[in-house]
Amino acid sequence: MRHEMLARFGASGFAASTKGPAFEARSNGVNLDYLTLAFCAYHSEASAEFPEADFARLQINLKGRAATTVNGETVDVTARQGCISSPGRVANLTFGAGYEQLVLRIERDAMKRKLAALTGTLPKGDLLFHEAFDTESVRAKALLRLVGFCCAEFNAEDGAMPSAVLRELEQAIVVAFLAATRHGFNHLLDGDSRNGAPWHVRYAEEFIEANWRSAIEIEDLVRLTGVSARTLARAFSAHRGYSPREFVKQVRLRQARSMLDAGSSSVTVTAVAIACNFSSLGHFARDYRVAFGELPSVTLGRSIRKRA
Repeated sequence: MRHEMLARFGASGFAASTKGPAFEARSNGVNLDYLTLAFCAYHSEASAEFPEADFARLQINLKGRAATTVNGETVDVTARQGCISSPGRVANLTFGAGYEQLVLRIERDAMKRKLAALTGTLPKGDLLFHEAFDTESVRAKALLRLVGFCCAEFNAEDGAMPSAVLRELEQAIVVAFLAATRHGFNHLLDGDSRNGAPWHVRYAEEFIEANWRSAIEIEDLVRLTGVSARTLARAFSAHRGYSPREFVKQVRLRQARSMLDAGSSSVTVTAVAIACNFSSLGHFARDYRVAFGELPSVTLGRSIRKRA
C-alpha cells in the first residue's frame, strides 16, 4: 500500500498503525485526460503526506472519519464535510480505522482554462480553495451526484463508456467542481456569463481570435475544448448563428479590413489575403465584399488616398 500511495497517488510518505488486526487497505481509480477519480478504504489507522502538486484534491467521505491539515488548517472529513487540498499546498492526511473515501483530483491548468472560458477572462493569481467543503450545499450535492454517476459507470460490467461521453463528463465535473467550491474567483462565476453562450463556444472563439494567422481545423477545436465536433457545431449554430469555420472566416476578414484600412502604397490586396490565410484571392475578394459591401481593393484605395 505504501508503494501504491507513493508511486501511483503521489504521496511523499505513508504509515499504517501496527495496533489491532493485520493491516488491510483497498484502492482503485481511473485517470482521464486531466481528472482522476479514486476509491480508498483503510481497515486500520493510517496516515499519508502529500507534497505540493499541480492539482486540487477533494476528499469525499463514504464511511468513518479522517482529518486533513492543509496550510495550517485542519479539517475533519466526515459525512457532512469534505476537504480540499489546493494546488501548490502540502497536505497531511490521517485516516481512522474503517475509513472509506472517494478522491477527486483535477489539474490546475484545466481549471484555469475552464474559468477563462466561463468568465471571459484569464484568472490572475493562484487558484486557492477553502479547505472545508460543505457536502450539504445544493451545488455540492449536484457535484456529488455527478461523481457518483461516473463511479457507477466506471464500475459497470458491460463495458467502458465511449471516449466522447467520457470527455463530456470530465468537462461537466470540472465545471460542477468550480461552481460548488469556494475560491478566489467565485464572484466571476456568479456573474452573468459573457453573451450567455456555453463555455466551449467562448473558449473556441478565444482560441480562434488568438490564432487567426495559423491554419485552424475543427480537429484543433475538438482537442482544445474536449467536446465532439457535432456538439461544438450545434452549440455555435444555436448560440451564434454560424459555424466555427464561419467564425474563423469572420475573424480573418476583420483582420484583413484592419490591415487594408491602415495600408499604404506598399500594401497589396494579395499580400493581405496571404497574411490572413486566404488561399484563394478570388474567394477572399468575394467574401470580403459580402462582409463589408465593397471589394478589398476599394478599401485599400480609400486608405491610400487618405494618406496621400
